[in-house]
Amino acid sequence: MALGIHMMWDFANDGIFGVGLAGKSGEPIAGLLQAGLNGPQLFTGGIFGVEASVVALVIGLIAGIFMLWKTYQNGQFVELRSS
Repeated sequence: MALGIHMMWDFANDGIFGVGLAGKSGEPIAGLLQAGLNGPQLFTGGIFGVEASVVALVIGLIAGIFMLWKTYQNGQFVELRSS
């Protein structure tokens, strides 16, 4: 699941919006659209790219909490064994 989410995130960043990879923010990449990251570093991630922004943090937290909640609902949590 985590790998799939990461792959979709990278595809959207690079293939659709052409924003660029983390650490290479501002360098144009041939995507379907040409987007730019302008604004406060808190929202754009600064030189590290959108992956280092508070927006990515919130999206990741929501996805993680949702997956943990669904796991708990399905009774798939495994109890810790004491050694």
